[in-house]
Amino acid sequence: MLKRGYRYSLDPFLFADFVRFSPKIKRVVDLGTGEGIILFLLRTRNSKAFFLGLDKQWDLLLKARGREKANSVGEISFMRADIAACKRLFPVESFDLVLSNPPYRKKGSGRINPDPGKAMARHETGLELGDWLAHSSHLLKNLGRLNLIFHPNRLVELFKCMESNRICPERIRFVHGTPQAEAKMALVEGVKNGKGFLKVEKPLFVRDENGEYTDEMKEIYGKFEVEL
Repeated sequence: MLKRGYRYSLDPFLFADFVRFSPKIKRVVDLGTGEGIILFLLRTRNSKAFFLGLDKQWDLLLKARGREKANSVGEISFMRADIAACKRLFPVESFDLVLSNPPYRKKGSGRINPDPGKAMARHETGLELGDWLAHSSHLLKNLGRLNLIFHPNRLVELFKCMESNRICPERIRFVHGTPQAEAKMALVEGVKNGKGFLKVEKPLFVRDENGEYTDEMKEIYGKFEVEL
């Protein structure tokens, strides 16, 4: 189990649990990796793959690199770079698996957080959704997988952008705060040049009627033996 308690956002744990690994996955890149939490969690499931975290916020990458020195199992690296430079930095089809947590609020919508880093994570202050998908498609090998966590109210737009970039949505799971609440997030998997049908998995409930973590949520936390 996570050794310092439930200190972090749920998203990395839900994301890391949702990702499917296979022996064919050798190279993984996380676009907008932040402090690299998702990669450290995923590495506990596959220590033989190469993991690369990409972000342009230097303060977050410093934390990620500091954490890397304390966790030496498996190969993981971090690079300071703008996602917009992916096509220049990496040859086409460089990765088997692309992870992405794109900003879920459209440019100009809602209140912009005064913290530039948080604003960048939540709003399309730079790249728009279509740009994220275009760069993801460039990086993905044929039949490689893209995993995202996104807001349900923009899924129609997301699926259109995926299709226009030759990424077929093949799996989705909705995350609800409680069994009575509407879905607050969606976990999505797409396959580059895939032709499969979309599978809607059973919903994930974070808390029960008493406000306690559900058994499944506790199980997800308990999967990851990692010092964060």
